[in-house]
Formats: sequence, C-alpha cells, structure tokens
Amino acid sequence: MSETTVYEMVRRGVLPQPIKLSSGCVRWCWADVQMALGSLSGCKTSDAVDPFLMGARNATATQ
Repeated sequence: MSETTVYEMVRRGVLPQPIKLSSGCVRWCWADVQMALGSLSGCKTSDAVDPFLMGARNATATQ
C-alpha cells in the first residue's frame, strides 16, 4: 500500500493517527492498526494470522 493510501485511510478514520517521533518520522502502534483493519474484514484480530510475525517468532525461537 502506498504512503498516500495510508494517510488517506488515517484521514478517513479507518486507521489510527500515527505517533510523530520527529520531523518526517512517524510510527503506529501495530496492535491498533491490526484492530482497525480486522474490524474492516469482520474478523477478530486474535483469529488473524500475520505471516510476517509468525516468521519472526520462528526465527527468534530457541531450539
């Protein structure tokens, strides 16, 4: 998704406002973004599986 699309979704209230760390540097609380996007699709965020996070958990898991 493009940066313009993200900010349009923020403007419309679909996504939460970002946290401004400095000029040109913003971040979002990922849990808030997941809840916002999950509410669009009608699924519960606890039911959704994020393949990136699953990969990160697998990469950091101790064997």
